[in-house]
Amino acid sequence: MSEQKPPNPGRRRFFGEILSNLGREAGLLAREARRAAREVDDALADAGVKQPEQPTMETATHTELDEGALAERLDAIDAELSELDGQVQQLLEAAAQPQPLAGEDRELLRRVAELLAARHSELADEPSAMEDAEEEAGDSDDEASILRRRRRVLREKVWALISALLGVRLFDALYETFVAEELVPWAKAQWQSIFAQAEAAGVIEQSPLSSPLPSPTAESPSPIETPIPKPETPTPPRRSSTGSGQETRRVGRIPVPETVTVPAGHFWMGSDKRIDKDAWDHELPQHRLYLPGYRIGKYPVTNEEYAAFLTATGHSVPHRWEENRTKLDHPVVYVTWLDATAYCRWLSETTGRDYRLPSEAEWEKAARGSDGRIYPWGNQPPDERRCNFDNNVDDTTPVGSYPAGVSPYGCFDMAGNVWEWTNSLYRGYPYRFDDGREESEHKGNESRVLRGGAFYGNRKEARCASRWYDPWFRHYYRGFRLATGLSR
Repeated sequence: MSEQKPPNPGRRRFFGEILSNLGREAGLLAREARRAAREVDDALADAGVKQPEQPTMETATHTELDEGALAERLDAIDAELSELDGQVQQLLEAAAQPQPLAGEDRELLRRVAELLAARHSELADEPSAMEDAEEEAGDSDDEASILRRRRRVLREKVWALISALLGVRLFDALYETFVAEELVPWAKAQWQSIFAQAEAAGVIEQSPLSSPLPSPTAESPSPIETPIPKPETPTPPRRSSTGSGQETRRVGRIPVPETVTVPAGHFWMGSDKRIDKDAWDHELPQHRLYLPGYRIGKYPVTNEEYAAFLTATGHSVPHRWEENRTKLDHPVVYVTWLDATAYCRWLSETTGRDYRLPSEAEWEKAARGSDGRIYPWGNQPPDERRCNFDNNVDDTTPVGSYPAGVSPYGCFDMAGNVWEWTNSLYRGYPYRFDDGREESEHKGNESRVLRGGAFYGNRKEARCASRWYDPWFRHYYRGFRLATGLSR
């Protein structure tokens, strides 16, 4: 047990001062810009120079003198939207291909999205009282009314193109282009700078963003005295070229994920806010649920295991696969719910055993056992010995790296590392397996439940009862593990 570090009274004050300074500098910059603008306006007024009003779409619509300029502007927007329509169709065709968008297509996506955002801002003012009155009384044929109708039509065209970009096939690429590749690295750089200042000032000993992977330990304490089932007979450490110690089981040349048994019986599903103060409302009420016995993945599916599926089927590779495929024993990421179920079908056909995604009930029981514990190891909050969370490592880690965080049935990585897809459609509690939530057929954008938290998530997300749901899109922090029946 590592010695508890004494509290550092200067830490909160240090970060408070940094954030206050950031806010103060931003406020000063904004005030300085406003002051300079007022001085320019005052100087022009003193000199008797009348400033021309900057025409806007709203003023131009209702100013008879600007109708000619407005008509020309609407013509230009109409021509631009026709060109953008062709580019959106080009992107949709590219997104339908097995490989993710890259290179010129990614740049085209960025350019189209930025132009559509600009046109939406230009055209999407709230309808004026005059427009509302015309819609009630019937459109007139004067020039101003014709221009307002054209503006409405163009507004609808812009929104139709934006809706196409936000469709299923391009949503992932938009997310990766504007969030994963720009916003996330920018935010990370800001925090790294702040923590570096704190480390240099002696406020903290080491930046939490540079914390190393904890050394493996056999210690796995549990604060709960309720008897729990013992994990299956320990298997030798897992071995691989990346050093996690993983030894992959194989059927012929196919690597097959290892599974552990979860016996039949009741368990507590969901949360009780009197016990778990971090519980969210959609985890309520806590209820007793019986499940028949099953087997579930001891670890999330790894890049090595998923690579065999890609090679055998030609299935589209995940985003950044060339970078991630070398991390053989890390959990596979950037996989959708459809990718995960396709892997299960392939493995079932290849091995002759029925593999599938676990229901969220099966996942939760495997994580917490039958005693209602908050985390896989008990009720003690997570730390860097038990799981990969809160950006302690700032990336996924090899599966099985946290033996101190193993669940009662012997499952690893059920808190942090990656969010894991389940078969379950998102529904309220109490859980019922016969209410349609375990429908396996994919229908549109129905939300599926993910469990377990991720390497970037906080302690609330690392709880066994924590639920997240999504229409099934892929991200850099999403993976899955398998489930199957008891027969070997």
